[in-house]
Amino acid sequence: STFSSNIDANGDLDVDGQTDLDVLNVSDTATFASDVSIADKIIHTGDTNTAIRFPAGDEIQFETGGSTRLHIGSGNITQTIDTDGEGLIITAGDMKPMLTGNSNRSAENNTIFGISGKWNNTEVGRIAFEAGNDTTNKDDGHINFYTRVSGGSLTSRLLIDSNGNIGISEASPQALLHLNAGANSAIMFGNTTHGYKIRANVTSSHDYGLLIEDEDGVDLYRATSSTGTNATDTHIWSTAGSERLRIASAGQIGIAGANYGTDNQVLTSQGSSSAVEWRGINTPAFEAVQSSAHNV
Repeated sequence: STFSSNIDANGDLDVDGQTDLDVLNVSDTATFASDVSIADKIIHTGDTNTAIRFPAGDEIQFETGGSTRLHIGSGNITQTIDTDGEGLIITAGDMKPMLTGNSNRSAENNTIFGISGKWNNTEVGRIAFEAGNDTTNKDDGHINFYTRVSGGSLTSRLLIDSNGNIGISEASPQALLHLNAGANSAIMFGNTTHGYKIRANVTSSHDYGLLIEDEDGVDLYRATSSTGTNATDTHIWSTAGSERLRIASAGQIGIAGANYGTDNQVLTSQGSSSAVEWRGINTPAFEAVQSSAHNV
């Protein structure tokens, strides 16, 4: 059948003098030279619950089994599934399938392409491909991972910048791996029963050093640099939660947390063939002399 003008499926169709037709059967190829106007749906022959629908203006809907499977609206494409594991599948032969987002954003950190996870319409996670700082060439970028705590807001947790540096709670990582959670900037090994932490107890206003702790946060070792808030330039070893050994900024050694001064408490090497000896910080070495009554 060949139609050279519009067909209005809502009106009468004159075929061989018949104008009141419930069904039009075309057994061969039908060619339409212009538009076909359909009120609602196109139904698969012999499978009435499979259809292509036009439910409203600017919308197309694909149905199987009497349910909507794919909906194209004015800006969104929605797929509905009814079995775990179903979804969008891109099948390819000897080639790489790609899911691509392409946008011309104007500012650094603008999202170019995102993958969002929602729990009952509340966004709880996101992977964002974001613009870098070269807004002229627009050829750099980073990947940002977000999560949300209960009652909180969506927050960046891990960022991979354009140099490959990874920031955890850090928007501008300065090393291959950069953790910044203030006083809780830690890495834990093991589990909550038997584990160890390496933690930097630092914020923008204080520096209490780098610590090795057990799983409960009990100190085993602490090192503080020259910028430390207290105990500057020291190394402290602890057991059972108490300080046992300290090396201070001038080399003084304190044992068992005793209060020590500065004189004659620096253990100094005298060379490969000599025994070590105690020295004061600002005094020359003293010599151990044995008498009949005392060791001096």
